[in-house]
Amino acid sequence: MSFSTKIDMSLERQKRLAKLTVEGYAHGLDQAKNSFDHIVNLPQAVNPVVGAVALLNGVSLLYLRTPEGEKGYGKHPPIEGQYQSGDRVIGLNNVISNTDTKVEVTGPIEGAGLVLPEFVVLLNREEGGEAALKSQGYDLTQVIGMGAATGILLDAGRIQSHQAEWSYQYIEQYNKT
Repeated sequence: MSFSTKIDMSLERQKRLAKLTVEGYAHGLDQAKNSFDHIVNLPQAVNPVVGAVALLNGVSLLYLRTPEGEKGYGKHPPIEGQYQSGDRVIGLNNVISNTDTKVEVTGPIEGAGLVLPEFVVLLNREEGGEAALKSQGYDLTQVIGMGAATGILLDAGRIQSHQAEWSYQYIEQYNKT
């Protein structure tokens, strides 16, 4: 959520994009299939955004730390925040392609006695991750899928038709069963 004058986008537009991103996640939480007591970040892609989402939605945030390795000082618990065993959390992440990142975090979360029924992602790349996640017992709420995003970008003139066709073909290769 940092802004820079060194990229080819005005500061006003960068701020608008950040605001829309946070609002997108907030919408995803509103559409979540499960009730929850807290949201939790999936390190590290969306850490600052998840904090803004928690503030905007007025929900409790737990902070999942990245593993600290074998250092002998300054160790922190894997999850920071106020919670009790049995509390329900929804994990927020930027994208799902497969389930690797999601599965990595289930251990520390569930090991802390928290119930993790669902993940909310901004973008579903539609590569089979949703089905794989469901087969492991987790729900997924997406803000947008890659197919819909491709259509929006094409309609807005941000990509050309051959780029959209590539995107649709890419998605289709994962939907052949």
